[in-house]
Amino acid sequence: MTTTLRILIIAIGATFFASCSDDTFGDDAESYEDLVCWSEPDLKATPNSDPDDTTIPMIFRMGEKYSFKYRLFRPYGYEESTSKLPLIIYLHGLDQRGNDNLAQMNYAVYYFMRYPQYQAFAVYPQCPVDAYWALSKRPNNFNPSKMELNPEHCYMDYGLCQLIADLENTYPIDSNRIYIVGHSMGGIGTLDMIASHPGLFAAALSFCGTINPQRFTTDHEVPLMMLHNADDRVIPVEGSRQTYNRLRSLGSEVVYNEGESGGHICWANAVKNTDMLEWLFSHSLSDRIQQNQ
Repeated sequence: MTTTLRILIIAIGATFFASCSDDTFGDDAESYEDLVCWSEPDLKATPNSDPDDTTIPMIFRMGEKYSFKYRLFRPYGYEESTSKLPLIIYLHGLDQRGNDNLAQMNYAVYYFMRYPQYQAFAVYPQCPVDAYWALSKRPNNFNPSKMELNPEHCYMDYGLCQLIADLENTYPIDSNRIYIVGHSMGGIGTLDMIASHPGLFAAALSFCGTINPQRFTTDHEVPLMMLHNADDRVIPVEGSRQTYNRLRSLGSEVVYNEGESGGHICWANAVKNTDMLEWLFSHSLSDRIQQNQ
């Protein structure tokens, strides 16, 4: 290998996400920050027969090589709103990966568009089968102590950040009230995103997620609510328990609700009332910044 090639490989491996991250990619990854990104209608999306679904199927493209699909919910009357509105990003679980732009629309997603008193835009991206949300691969072990401290990320990490920026430029979205929510694989993705981008989100909800809690440091300030069932045999409850203890020790705002039973489906009861929405919408990024000054 020539000296020039060695230098090039090292430079690529050290590339930073200039717009929204301090994380670096692995040696075999490439920089995405120079890619031209845009949204366009998804004309090939599988139609949704659910009459309650008023979302718009879209594609987010990152240059000519990378893309992922998403559905966008626009609250009724947003055009006449005199103030900017919140944005909710919902990350689905493993079985909903693909490119039909429909599988991610499980029953839980409608919770975030069901209550008109909580007006917000909501985006439902669909993770491609070659990704695990922001992570480059599925973790080998969901035990929190076995989760990587410096995980390698894929194009979806940069893509989700750029999608948020694209939506902010297109719609009246309040950058101080951007929230991220996820279940199962999406719960893992949610925890990863707030660990990687604490200055982007006003608050987060994680259903049955896990992460190495040592990834959270004193720089982490994203208020977090977690739900997990003690008898979850898919993703061990220790991930949420240890994350809760870690964040409490750092003085971060964290709420943890643990169910005694119910297995992996911990969100089934949670989406039957507005308690989570009340908690979520009570947080603002600007309020957090002022409190820390």
